[in-house]
Amino acid sequence: MNKKLNYIILLLLIVGTGWVIVNNNDISKFPHIISRINKLYFGVAMLCMFLNWISGSLLLKNISGLVNSKLKLKKALSINLIGEYYSCITPFSSGGQPAQVYYMLKENIPIGKSTSILMMKFIIYQTVVTLYSITMFAIRWEYISTNLSKTLPFICTGIIINGVVIIGIFMLFFNDSIVRNILNSILKFINKFKNMGKYEKKINEILDEYIVSINKLKEDIGTTIKLSIIAIFQATCYFGITYFVYISLGLKGTSAMDVIAIQSLLYMAVSFVPTPGTLGASEGAFHIFFSFLFTNGLVVYAMLLWRIVSYYSCIVVGGIVTLLVHLKDSTKKAIA
Repeated sequence: MNKKLNYIILLLLIVGTGWVIVNNNDISKFPHIISRINKLYFGVAMLCMFLNWISGSLLLKNISGLVNSKLKLKKALSINLIGEYYSCITPFSSGGQPAQVYYMLKENIPIGKSTSILMMKFIIYQTVVTLYSITMFAIRWEYISTNLSKTLPFICTGIIINGVVIIGIFMLFFNDSIVRNILNSILKFINKFKNMGKYEKKINEILDEYIVSINKLKEDIGTTIKLSIIAIFQATCYFGITYFVYISLGLKGTSAMDVIAIQSLLYMAVSFVPTPGTLGASEGAFHIFFSFLFTNGLVVYAMLLWRIVSYYSCIVVGGIVTLLVHLKDSTKKAIA
């Protein structure tokens, strides 16, 4: 039932977003725009998405080695794409990790180890992306404050929320007892108003899993640095999609760094929106953040091209991979 509900919500959001776009813009021009884009640069945008998938798969592969459960790159790629698919169709991207745990179990990786792998991947990627965005915000502050003054409250809110997560991760890295004490104090305070007893055990179990993952990363700093470099490359590929959409539409005058900086801050601003794949929020934010760059009414068409590459490709490719893996498993069961 939950799965059906997710698909219904996703469909309603897509239809609703599409209606808003069509109702406020002349979409009849879209085929003409498509025919005129530079196919080479748009192809590079798609290549960026492919490299994003490969990088995520390399993270899975290398992290699995830390817990003595090595994944081959091909398997890591399929598990990564399955995770991308379920993240795109579930609120808060909540379906991605459980699906990956399930398919890693099929590769004889126990639930405890697969959970640890995904925790480490989250810690590495979340830390890198947040620091990446904060760095871009600082380096290009004058440019961003001049051109995106109206979006600063949203950017700052996103950075603060993600920053709190990173502070928690660093506190765990250096002294997990501080985090545990803070968490227990918060739970005691909440218990004065609402009984949190049934959640307390689960919260502490999640914290224990985080601590195990943090300790693994602390034990092998060399590998942690290597993983961080891969994550930086992955983030750059993902944020770089917008730049190649920009030049594919024949626009120029803005550097790759500026476009990537804006895209990274857009990611921060919408990262905690609960809709599947931040659907609706990402489209609206793109229009607000990039309207001054995509001139001559091109911002809506740029947004559509960006979402086709960065979001709908995950649903299509990830969905196909999920289906093929499911059919392969069903065939094996039938033969057995």
